Formats: sequence, structure tokens, C-alpha cells
Amino acid sequence: MRRKLFLVLVVVAFVVGSVPLTASAAVPTWPDGAFLFTFSLTETATELKWPEATDTDGDLAYYSVRVDGLEVQQVDPNSGDEPGVAEWVVQGLTTGTEYDFAVIAIDGAAGESAALAADNVIQLDPPNWPADAQVSASSVTHNSATISWPEATDPPDGSIISYEVNGYRDPGDGGPYEQFFQEQVAGNVLSYNLTGLDPETLYYFLVGATDNTFAQAFASDPIGDPDNLVDVEFTTLETPPPPPPPEFVESTVGAVDPNTGVWRLRNTEGDITTFFYGNPGDYPFMGDWDCDGDDTPGLYRQSDGFVYLRNTNTQGNANIRFFFGNPGDIPLAGDFDGDGCDTVSIYRPSEGRIYVINELGENDGGLGAADFSFLFGNLGDKPFTGDFNGDGVTTVGLHRESTGFVYFRNSNTQGIAHFQFFFGNPGDRLVAGDWGTVDGDDTPGLFRPGNSTWYFRHSNTQGNADSQFQWGESHWLPVSGEFGLG
Repeated sequence: MRRKLFLVLVVVAFVVGSVPLTASAAVPTWPDGAFLFTFSLTETATELKWPEATDTDGDLAYYSVRVDGLEVQQVDPNSGDEPGVAEWVVQGLTTGTEYDFAVIAIDGAAGESAALAADNVIQLDPPNWPADAQVSASSVTHNSATISWPEATDPPDGSIISYEVNGYRDPGDGGPYEQFFQEQVAGNVLSYNLTGLDPETLYYFLVGATDNTFAQAFASDPIGDPDNLVDVEFTTLETPPPPPPPEFVESTVGAVDPNTGVWRLRNTEGDITTFFYGNPGDYPFMGDWDCDGDDTPGLYRQSDGFVYLRNTNTQGNANIRFFFGNPGDIPLAGDFDGDGCDTVSIYRPSEGRIYVINELGENDGGLGAADFSFLFGNLGDKPFTGDFNGDGVTTVGLHRESTGFVYFRNSNTQGIAHFQFFFGNPGDRLVAGDWGTVDGDDTPGLFRPGNSTWYFRHSNTQGNADSQFQWGESHWLPVSGEFGLG
């Protein structure tokens, strides 16, 4: 596997000499502002990096690397891994010793450039990795992974100030690995979450530790034996198939006789389930109180603010009892935080304010203060609830029975309506559900007492009913939901 040498982001020193060592009509020159990078790789090795020199005759022969004035290596100008940059690792150094490094460009006529020098460089003792240090990869998906590494140390009194994460990927064409990623993290961070990876691609990561003297050591030794690398290599997974489309359930309607407490719930085939629940005068509604996907009865006793909920569409006593709100409040049922469970909130007609709470009470106790509240609409308008944009969160709409004006918001916040239109006649009683075009978006339906007919819109737009049927008595109160009745 191919590895690269990495550059710490600190320049130790640089000097550009002013007098070439040999006379020549045209000698190599350095770019403006050129300097020599140095940093300690190990206790006995320092890496040098410098920009490419140019020669007007185009016959640059080699770079002469010198330590304390003596040439230690002739570097081929075409041997560097990074475009425009040459490099060499000087080995056999002694920790704590001061060295003068220099690089001179030599052309084919033995013409010499000015010396690119870094003087008085102390060979530092880089951080230590534990024996058998290993970078590991976990939670690998088609486009993400987490890499982790052990903690490096820097005895006797140093500290690790940062880790450098370097990433390479296989281009897939037989060519060398391409570096695509480099990131610094704090010295107390021992993992990194990678995102935006390509599926079914081979990746290679190398981690370096930098101490407070800016010496650096890598978890895989970049000048070590290729057979003893302790970095990490992994292949991302293939792109998963798209998730199946969501399965939406068609809503249906029911009706409650407030005089007798009889509930009648229709299924999608028109079959009716009948049972008794509650007292005359209770305010009926439906919700999924036990998070099983079926809407079941709820009652709000406006005289005292008590809430009575059942978890099945059958006759019986309440499974959940508590009180919330003030006498005269109107109950609002729905999943107001998108967690898959319905709760009971209230609309206070005297204020035009909605009070939302995202939990149910119990044991006949008080529910406490609302999680939040907001103003919406005009006094006298009647509230209804639904998930009008299919995002999984129930929001509140209002119906002006005197004109048939319908308006609602797609968030539980104060503000003007997101949608508004006319639907129905004065005196109609509004509900909402996912009917007709079953796509996750709730749309309005209404019960007209004058002719006991139900009318449904299949989109949140103004227009005539898309479907209708006749059923019920004029004094019945409409409810809607997904009842789980087949």
C-alpha cells in the first residue's frame, strides 16, 4: 500500500541564501517566498519539504540535501508525490541535537541555486503510540464510517495538542491512492465521524499525533516497514435500496349521539361498529392514545375539564383519566411532536389561544401546565386538527361556521395561515382525515346536519366535494380517524 509523508502546519525556520555556490549564466531559482519546511517524524528522523526550483535551460539535475553543510542525499526533481513540492526524510539524527538543514538546486551544467536553509533546528522527540497501536473503523455504511485510535503520550512532561486525520481513497483504476481528506481534531478527541463517502470504495486512513513542541508521530509509521502498518483500510458498503414507499391508511368517519352516548364508527367498506361510551353532553374526539396505530374514543367533560380515554373501540370504562384546562375549553387530539403517539391539547375560545401538551395524564390527576401555547385565528372559530402536509406532526386548523372559511397552519406556532379556502355551508361541522387520495396529507371533510350528508375534499384547495355519502342524524357530532376496524 502506498503511503504519503505528512506536513505539520508549523514552519520551524527558513533562509534563502543570496549568493549561489557556483557561477553560471543561468542557475536554478526558487519561487518568491520559498522556504524549507522541517518537522520531526520520529526520534531520529526529520522530514524536509520545499517548493520546486526552476531553471531557464530546463535541465534541473537534482536537489542537494545538506545537513550541517555536508551533502547527505541527491534527490531526483521528479520523485515527489505532491505536484510542485519535493521532499526527503533525513534519518540517523539524535533527539535534542541542533541541526542546520539546507537544500540547493543543481542544474545539468552544475549551476547551483541559492541555499534554501533552515538553521538551528532541534531534533524533537515526537509523541509515543502504544505498542500495536491501531486505527479502527466501525459503523461502516455506504457513505459513512467512524474511525477511532488509541491515546498517544508524550513523556516526560509534554502533552498531545491535536491529532491529524488523513484520508486516502482507491481511485479504482489501478493508480495510486488519492488523498481527499485532512482534518485536525483536539488532543482529547479519539475518534472521527466520516460522512460523504462513496459507496463500494476502498479507503485508507492515517492518524498523526502532535505534541506541544509541534513534533508529530503517526499511528502508522510513514517511513516504516510496509508490512507492519497499523493504520486502517476498509471498503464502504453498496448503496442500500430505497426504502419502500410509506403505507398510508385511509381515514374514515364516525358519529356520536350526544344525547345517548352512542358511538357509531364506519370502516372503509361502510360497515358500522356501535357501542356506548360517556355521558350526555361530553365532547367526543378520537386519538391513538397507546401508540398502536388505531384511533380510539376520547371524551372531554367541558364542565370540569376532565378527560376520559379508551384504548379500544368497544364499550367500557375509561382506560386513562385526568383533567386539563378550564371549563369551556375545546379538546384537540393529535401527535403534536411527531413521536407517533397522540395527546390531548386544548383550544380556549375566550382567548383564541391553543395550549399544547405532549403527554397524557393519569390516575385522575391534573396534567399541569401546557408545554407551549400560541394565538391563532379569530374568536368564535371552531378548531380541528390534522397532519395537513404529511410530515407526521399534527397541527391546528380553524373553521368559521358562519361562512365556511377553512384555514390552518403547518406548524404549531403563532402566525398567519399557511392555507385558506372556503368549503361547505354555514352550520356544517368540520373534520379532517386522509381520504380519497390516500397520500399522508389530511384534508377537510364535513357533516351537514341539514341533510345528514358527508362531503369530502381530497386536496387542501377550494372547490366542491370530491366525494360524499348520506348517513346520520342532524344532532350527531362527527369524528374522524383510522379506527382499525377493517
